[in-house]
Amino acid sequence: MINRNTKKGGYSLECTQKYVNRTGIFTYCGVMPEPVREYVDGKYTDHILANKVYVMQDTPDSKQNPICVKVLQPNLQELQFGQKLTFDNLLACEFFSGNRKDVYFKADNLHLKEAK
Repeated sequence: MINRNTKKGGYSLECTQKYVNRTGIFTYCGVMPEPVREYVDGKYTDHILANKVYVMQDTPDSKQNPICVKVLQPNLQELQFGQKLTFDNLLACEFFSGNRKDVYFKADNLHLKEAK
């Protein structure tokens, strides 16, 4: 059997810059962060490894809105729809499956921006 699923180069700054301004401000557009739980012996545990958040970037150079970012921060503060935030070390990875291309994002941390 031929495996047609391929990851192109892993997570990188170059890939990230194709889709978003990685140092820019993002707007939270989710309802609540989705926990990513540890998977051990065929089942999920209560141990949270990361959280997924949905954000968008309202800039002319942003080519994909909204995006899901896996934040490697197990304990996130409460987020409100429309809050502005930034990420530490935001990276993207392209994954190809047949004619389909998916882009995955991850970041070390997120920081809320103060309202002006």
